[in-house]
Parts: sequence; C-alpha cells; structure tokens
Amino acid sequence: PPPPPPPGGKLPGGPPPPPPPPGKLGGAPPPPPPPGGPRVGIASIAAAAKVAKVVRKVKMLHWDKLQAHALRGTVWEHAGAGDTGVNLKDLETLFALEDLSKKKSSVAAADGKPKVVSLIDPKRSLNISIQLAGIRMPFKQIKAALLSMDDETLKVDQLNILALAVPTTEEISLLRSYPGDKSMLATVEQYFLQVMPIPRLGARIAALVFKGTAESNLRKVTEEYELVATAAADLKNCARFVTVLEGILAVGNHLNGGTYRGQARGFRLETLLRLTDVKAVDRKTSLLHFVAKELKKSAPEVEFLADELASVKRAAALHLDGTKETLESVAKGLASVNDEVLRAAGVNPGSSKAEQSEETHDRFRDVMVPFAEEAEKALANAQALEASARDAMRSATEFFGEPFKLDNGGRIFKLVADFLVTFDKVQDDARREAAAEAARKKREAAAALRKKTEKARARRASENAEMEDDPTSPRRRRGGSASSSRGPPRALDLRDAMHDELKAKAPRMDAEESPASKMARMKRLGFTSTSQLLEHDIAMGVSKTAKSLSPAKKTFSSPSSFKSPPRSPNRSPRNSLGSREGGGASPRG
Repeated sequence: PPPPPPPGGKLPGGPPPPPPPPGKLGGAPPPPPPPGGPRVGIASIAAAAKVAKVVRKVKMLHWDKLQAHALRGTVWEHAGAGDTGVNLKDLETLFALEDLSKKKSSVAAADGKPKVVSLIDPKRSLNISIQLAGIRMPFKQIKAALLSMDDETLKVDQLNILALAVPTTEEISLLRSYPGDKSMLATVEQYFLQVMPIPRLGARIAALVFKGTAESNLRKVTEEYELVATAAADLKNCARFVTVLEGILAVGNHLNGGTYRGQARGFRLETLLRLTDVKAVDRKTSLLHFVAKELKKSAPEVEFLADELASVKRAAALHLDGTKETLESVAKGLASVNDEVLRAAGVNPGSSKAEQSEETHDRFRDVMVPFAEEAEKALANAQALEASARDAMRSATEFFGEPFKLDNGGRIFKLVADFLVTFDKVQDDARREAAAEAARKKREAAAALRKKTEKARARRASENAEMEDDPTSPRRRRGGSASSSRGPPRALDLRDAMHDELKAKAPRMDAEESPASKMARMKRLGFTSTSQLLEHDIAMGVSKTAKSLSPAKKTFSSPSSFKSPPRSPNRSPRNSLGSREGGGASPRG
C-alpha cells in the first residue's frame, strides 16, 4: 500500500489540489472602486477635525450647541442669514491663544539665576526654614545674641525654636568639607554656617530657656504647695465639717440600727458621695436633704460650710503629679546649668585640656553664675514647701481616718470638694423650697382675708336688708318703706330741679378740697355718692357755695328741708326727699 501523506495534505510531486467550491473556503473578489475617485468617510472627517484643533490659534467659547432638528420654529431658525453687524476682523488678535513655547522660554530667561545648593536633608531643611522664618531676625543678630547670652533679644519662644535647629556633628562636618562657593548654599545651610562656631550651642540654648522659665515655674510650684498646706489645715480645723459628719453618723446609726452596720464610731469619706442615692418615700428627698434640713435647725452655720472650705476646692483642682514633675525638671535643669558653668570656666574634670580651652566662654559664666545661685535658693525653698505640704496632706488624711498614699496625696481634697458641690446643691434646693412655702402661705393668707372680707360684706348687706324690712326700724320710720324707695322713677319736678341746682353750684365743701379728701370724708360718713355728701355739707352749714346763693334760691335750700338723720347708703337723695314728703306713699306721677 502507498505511504500516508505527509502533514500538509499533499504528496511531493503530485497534482495541485482542486479549487474550493464557491461559498465555502474562499471569499468573493473585492468590488471595483466607485467612479469619481475615493469617498470621504467619518474617519477622514474626525482626522480633519483633530488637525483643525491642533492648528487653532484662538480661544474657544464653550456652549451647548442646538441640533438642526431643534431649530424649527425657534428664534434660531433664520439666525445668521444676514449681516449681524459684528466686526470679526480683530477677533483672532484679541482672543488669540498664548504661545506656550515662547512663554516657557521667557520664564526661563527671567529665571536665569543660579540655583542654590542644599546639603541638608530636604525634609529637615524645610522644617527648619519654616521655623527660622517665624523668628524674623537676621542670622548674624541671632549669633550675636547667643554669644552674649542676651535673653532680652531672644525670647523663650524663639529660643525653643532655635533649640530644634541645632546642627548635628555630621551636618557641621558636611558644611566644613564643602568645596564650592558657600554663598550659594541654601537658607538653612547659611544659618548653620553662622551658629556652628558657637561652643556647645545646644547646651547654651537650653540654659537660656531654663533661665527664662525657671522663675515662673518655681513661683507656680511654690504657690501650689502653699495652697495645699493651707487647704489641709483648713480642712483639719473646720468645726462645721465635723458637725456635718457627726449628724450623718447619727442618722446612719439610726437607719442601720439592729444590723452589723449599726453602732458605728465613724465612716469612710466615700460615704459622703452616696448620701444622695438614699431617697425618701416621696422619691425626691434624699438623706442629705434631711441631714442638711435638720442641721440647719440646730447649727445654722453649716449653711456656709463651702465658703469656709473654699481653699479645699481650689486644692482639689490642682494636678499635684504635674507640680512634682515641674519641680523635678527645675532641679534637673539647674544641674545642667551648673555643669555648663563648670565647662565655661574651664574646670570640667571630665574633659581634656584642648576641649576645655575650646569650650571656655566667659560671657556664659558671667551671666549664668549669679542666676544659678539665686535659682538654688528658690529651688531649696520649693523643695521644703513640697515636704511641708506632703506632711500636711498626710496629717489631714489620717485625721479623718483615711489611708494616705504618697502617689495620691490629694485624694481627700477631691472627696471633700465633690461633697461640697452636692451639699451646696442641697442648700439651694432647701432655699427654693422655703421660698415656695413662703409664697404658698402668703397666697393662703390673702385668700383667707379675701374670704373674711366677703363674709363681712355679705353680713352687712343682710343686716341692711333686715333693717329695711323691719317696720319698727328707725330707718324705716324716717325713710319710708323699701318698696317705695325702690319704686319706679318719678317724673322731673321742682324737687329734682333744686337738687340739680345744688349739685351744680355747690360741688365741694371748700374750693381747695381735693377729690381724695372728698372720698375720705364720704368713706368716714358712710356715703356712697357725692350728692349725699353735698346735702350733708349744706345741712351742716359748712358749704361756701350755699352761703353765696341768692335769697330766692335759699328758699329752696332751707336748713329745715335737709336736716334729716343719716340715710342708708343704698338710698338716693331723690328717693329720700320723696320719702320725706310722701311719708312712704307711692311716687308721684
């Protein structure tokens, strides 16, 4: 049999394979190009737009363009068909794009200064340059102030900044070995070149900082320890606080009677902070409210307990651990200053002769020696106050039966201060309750008085009504029956005219009489109207107007017509006249 065909599909030397059937493996030949040359497609248009964008020399106006189908029936349908009158000749000149290549070349030409050289770490150089910019002082002036130990020119804040900008040994070596032009170095390098010749620069700056802060720190420490000693003495000698503790002890033993907590001889001061948790049956009054109320009856002076222990409140706000750390830092700083003084004097036993000659600087010694002597005295005084305050706190703590711990010596101050805040609040609650109770009693007294007055008024009205109804009453005999006095109004007659005339011409007893005086006389005489007062004045012959009347008018106001006994306040003068004339008859028509 013949051998199998090799990979490739045909034997060597054989006939070529037949062409594939149409539509199977091969494709149709490409169509001929259209007549008139190649057409411009979308890709060609996009490429042309890119080229136009590249060669554009004017700025663009970014707007939202309307499509052609949206223009029909709008103002834009015929816009741009005619001349708009806008001059477009200078548009490309006015709104031309700047040539970036020319701009870069001009900037490079303007910035033709030689670049500075930086040898320090970039991050450290940036931080130091920012700090030095805040000092705003020439580097030579800074160097002169450091050499002369001038703490007036360089304040503490500026010295703290300079303490962070001290060159290291490596940086000093790098600057000294730089072979180039040192005037081309950066800002931080220029500062290092100025200050690095100063011997022991870091210690000198630290000494100046200590000199500027030691006095204030020692004064603060002294004041705080003096306050602690005063607060401990005030607390130990406060009789009012002992009175409050005794009252609480008595109440607690009464409540705990018959239990293992009863018959106590004392209690821990933490109990003072739990008194407000014990509530009465009304869920409002606490045990501390009760104690304060009862103690105020027997010992009213306990109300001012917080004022007497004001020093304890201030001492409780102190951070004694921080005070102790401040004192220790002052002692450590003074030791460093003394060491630097020895180095400046050239008598440091731990250094060689070459180092001593290099580190000797007389100005440092002249400035810091007197300061160190004064600081040692102030430090010794502060340390003595610390020991005294510690002993006072121990004594006060043990006096009230509390354990004393050296790391928490001010604990007793905090306990008592918290209790005083609660005690003041209880006192305020008691004052508010007393004010509310006084207001309630005042309202009740006013209501009782008003009720009593109404009862008296009702009783007088009842008595008057009984006298009017009683035929044997003198008032009834003088004035007629009540029914006649309260009858229908009479017609205007001569008696009414006389009354109006008297009222118009004799309105007062005296020309100088005031309305207040008239009301007082009406109240005293029991009258309810000015007419009754007028008739009374005429009848008594004290009215000046009655004397000035003509004889013809006096006939109408003869005394016999007005001399009548006092009338009831509820009866008017007209009815009284009618009653006298008619003798109780019905009113005239």
